Amino acid sequence: MSLKKDQGIHMLSRNNKLHYTASGTDRSETLLLIHDNGLSSRMFERDVIFFNNYFRTISIDMAGHGKSGKYSPATGNFWLDNAFRIIETMEKLKIAKMSIIGTGGGAVTALLTALNAPALIRCIIADSPLPMTLDQEYLECLKSFRSSPAETDRQVYGHCAGAKWEKFLEDDTRMQKEFIDKSGHLFEKNISEISSPVLVTGSSHSNFIRNNEDVVTGYATLMKKGQSHIFSGGNHPTILYKTDEFRTLSLNFLMDRC
Repeated sequence: MSLKKDQGIHMLSRNNKLHYTASGTDRSETLLLIHDNGLSSRMFERDVIFFNNYFRTISIDMAGHGKSGKYSPATGNFWLDNAFRIIETMEKLKIAKMSIIGTGGGAVTALLTALNAPALIRCIIADSPLPMTLDQEYLECLKSFRSSPAETDRQVYGHCAGAKWEKFLEDDTRMQKEFIDKSGHLFEKNISEISSPVLVTGSSHSNFIRNNEDVVTGYATLMKKGQSHIFSGGNHPTILYKTDEFRTLSLNFLMDRC
């Protein structure tokens, strides 16, 4: 298979910049990968190699992450702002339809993209999503998770955010705290309005999200075409800790439902 690769930074409205990398064949269906808060598209480097066998794969850096420009709030909701940036970027790339794998905060952004541009979405895999409403309990879990990360997590943060990853996490945590202080509600629309198929995944154990299984199944039950899958063991996010199993499940879902 002959692969084509391109990357760039799109200048969007309000002088925002979004970095993307696209690879695969032009004739393939498009799969968008959206990373978690505090990471970057670099977390998907090996996943891109796998999914390029089946899709034209695009990975993006959310605002303030990776090579994208500094986050400049528009709506006051970081995840919603990124959904609008993604919609605008896909329009510039002339992509009329795509599937999405989003993990953590990226899963929330994927669902917000579907709510605001339903015609753009074939289907979504929302891995290890944040709770629909972020509160003080969530914030304390986030602070604890990031204050003393395991060695594996430290390596991932360093790979995605570079030598200043600790400062980067502090900034993201501060942004989330400000959001929680204002409202904490991630969705401005009811997620039952999402009409595309959605698979919500998570691990039976999460060192970050409390009652993780309830969060995963809660999302799925609210959507018209939602389903859930809980992996035995693992951690947050599932895609990093149950990689092979996640890829197999994801590929089957994408091929069957999208």
